[in-house]
Amino acid sequence: MSSKSARKPLSLALRLTLLYGALVLTLIVTVVLSLRAAIFAENTADFDSNLQESFDRTHKYRTILPTQVDPDDNRISLRVLTPAGDVYFESKWMRSEMPASKFLPPGQSTQITLADGRWFTLVQGVREGWVYQFGLDRSDVQKVERTTYALSALIGLPVLFLALGVGYALARAGLRPVGQLAHRIQSVSSATPAHAFDPGPLPRELAPVGASFASVFARLSGTLSRLDAFAGDVAHELRTPLHRLRTSAELALAGEKPAEELRAALSSIVDEADALATLIERFLLLARLEDPRQALLLSEVDLPAELTDVTDFFSASAHAKGVAIKALAAAPIIWPLDRSLFQRAISNLLANALAHTPAGGTISLDARVEPAGLVVSVTDTGVGIDPQRLQGLLDRTGGRHAAGASAGLGLLIVRRIAELHHGSLEIDSAPGKGVIATMRFVST
Repeated sequence: MSSKSARKPLSLALRLTLLYGALVLTLIVTVVLSLRAAIFAENTADFDSNLQESFDRTHKYRTILPTQVDPDDNRISLRVLTPAGDVYFESKWMRSEMPASKFLPPGQSTQITLADGRWFTLVQGVREGWVYQFGLDRSDVQKVERTTYALSALIGLPVLFLALGVGYALARAGLRPVGQLAHRIQSVSSATPAHAFDPGPLPRELAPVGASFASVFARLSGTLSRLDAFAGDVAHELRTPLHRLRTSAELALAGEKPAEELRAALSSIVDEADALATLIERFLLLARLEDPRQALLLSEVDLPAELTDVTDFFSASAHAKGVAIKALAAAPIIWPLDRSLFQRAISNLLANALAHTPAGGTISLDARVEPAGLVVSVTDTGVGIDPQRLQGLLDRTGGRHAAGASAGLGLLIVRRIAELHHGSLEIDSAPGKGVIATMRFVST
């Protein structure tokens, strides 16, 4: 109900037209008022000059007024008062229409309109104590003023409507780039590549709008691409363990099996389920790290202490495999990091190194400060990585094929953690020469 009754907002073209029309109307009114003021000023100047002469002439011939001027003449509006305040001469119009109380002090004037519509100006002057009150018919000035208004309306209204039409046409032409931009925006779909959107040539005022939309569309396209990639990763990586899980279950159900074989099958199923859980947990972590809204909880981290803690955590697994782990960082290094994410990154690198380092090998963790920032490295003496696989190791789609699902996702997580800290991850390796994984954190 409320949406139907809501007033539809005016279009930009109509708003600009109305503003343009208001400007033109203001200009017309200003011209008319200026013209009226000019005419009135010129008339007033002549009127003041003639008025003073009339006062002087009437005072000079005042003695003949009672005998030579007919008081009942409707063309005369005159009252003469003696220095004593007595009425010396008074015409008929003055008695009936212009009492002395309506006159202002000398030098000032007032206007009255009679019943027949005529406009009179009332003035009085003093000469040697004699007071002369004139009622001057200014109907001619009134006619000129009315004629001025009529001509202004006769000319101004067509000009105003013409200006509105021209203004609307100009507004539509000026706003045409807005419609073109809207058309380009409406033509965008999820299938449109991010780089394919071109706002086209736009006026300077609209260029930031087009650029902003292009930026937003690029971010949305990037989000959709990451979502597609994530869905593809999930489908690809879960297919194999689910297949193995199903195979183990089918073998366990096929015919009569000894208890030991059933336990082995169930143990295999449990192992596959654990691997699936780990894989899903890594996918969820990677998805959370890919979220642009991910915020870091920075704190001052003691790097040698952190590396020692991670080394102690993996020491039992390394000892069982016959691999030596050592933390080389000894000098005090304090750096602002997200402690939880940093521990996850180091743990992933160390787990990968431990998985690919044979018995008798060594894994070392080191941290140092360089002019460009903090450098943290994990070096192993394992089997290394083939150069062809190394090239795509940190790519979202190539990494999972380069070093297996678990290792590939782990390295992608490490790279994303480094990027969240405005850093990077570098992998240096060769077959049979081990791997050096280096995280670099720039100074902030």
